[in-house]
Amino acid sequence: MSDVYTSAALPNQAVPIVDSTGRATRDFWLLLIAMFNRTGGDGTPIDSATLQAEIEALQKMSYVLSSASSTLPNANVLEPGNGLTLAIAAGLITMSLISPVSVANGGTASSAPSGAALDNITGFSSTGLLERTGAGTYTFIAASTFLRAANNLSDVASAASARTNLGLGSAATQPVTAFAQTANNLSDLVSASAARGNLGLGTAAVQNVTYFLQAGNNLSDLASASAARANLGLGTAAVQNVGAFLQPANNLSDVSSPLAACQNILAPYVLAQSAVRQSVTGTLTETTLATVTIPANAVGPNGGIRITSLWSFTNDSNTKTQRIYLGGTGGALFQNTANGTAAVLQQFTMIRNRGASNSQVGFVSTFDGGFASNANALVTSAIDMTQAQTLVFTGLLTNTGDTVALEAYTVEIVP
Repeated sequence: MSDVYTSAALPNQAVPIVDSTGRATRDFWLLLIAMFNRTGGDGTPIDSATLQAEIEALQKMSYVLSSASSTLPNANVLEPGNGLTLAIAAGLITMSLISPVSVANGGTASSAPSGAALDNITGFSSTGLLERTGAGTYTFIAASTFLRAANNLSDVASAASARTNLGLGSAATQPVTAFAQTANNLSDLVSASAARGNLGLGTAAVQNVTYFLQAGNNLSDLASASAARANLGLGTAAVQNVGAFLQPANNLSDVSSPLAACQNILAPYVLAQSAVRQSVTGTLTETTLATVTIPANAVGPNGGIRITSLWSFTNDSNTKTQRIYLGGTGGALFQNTANGTAAVLQQFTMIRNRGASNSQVGFVSTFDGGFASNANALVTSAIDMTQAQTLVFTGLLTNTGDTVALEAYTVEIVP
């Protein structure tokens, strides 16, 4: 037992080999099985399971080598001595090809990867670009049919046609120096003056910006505003404010002095007028009914004051007196009408300067409206009209039961 190659443990010496029935006991039966599973003769021992697997592999290989079935790969050539070597050594089986397998039998007819191997497989011998034209059909297109990147378009059939097809114009064949460059800001023009002429520009185009008036300066950059006005034919009125002139829409309401304006055009000026009735009754004292201020210098040396007045009074035999004074009630009396049996009176009174502002003359009417003759002497006075003076209208009664009224008046300055 000790000469048998095994790794199984021997049973205890007390265990019998066979039992009472003459059969091997369990312990020795297991020892025998272990011995059978670890055998192989000389060399490395091999277990029966591994041996069985190697035998099955050899059977399969034998089947492949001996079979003539066309469905098996390389059935026509996979046999020892015809493209196949087979070696078995130390339990190792090695099978390998010893020559290229033909294309007909699924090989490449080449012993190494190469273009020749590809040619062998496809059977192609033409050169060019391969195009599939249908199921299992191919054709070659000559390489010269296509442009090559390395040729930089030198292989186009017609450069002119190619430019046309790209929409390029004649400028495409010009060198860059044939054109003005953006970065040069037109400094590369052959002739700047000719370029200006071609653009229709005049000599002003070469002037500095300060040579011209700028809109934003509103003409403040004129060398001489007065010369500019003269060149435009403008007069001194051009530098006046609009308020220095009368506006038609104002109908002369914007004259600074209507009185002076009338004097300048020798037109009468209505200084004051009223139709508000003013009256006196119940007193025998002379009573002021209206007062009008004559401005200083309003009456020139040859000017005058024209007064139109409308009076009413009690129509009885009692005397009712209407008076007009220049220079206040203590001044010169230029109207002094006394009425008895009458009811109304329209009176015209004219006071004139006699070539000097402090010398006046007038006609005193008693009861004749101012346009009649009477025996009274002319009234003269020395009122200084270069100073403001007052024109006073008064009424005087001789019976407190009577009334005298100033119904209306108009005072005009005559130049």
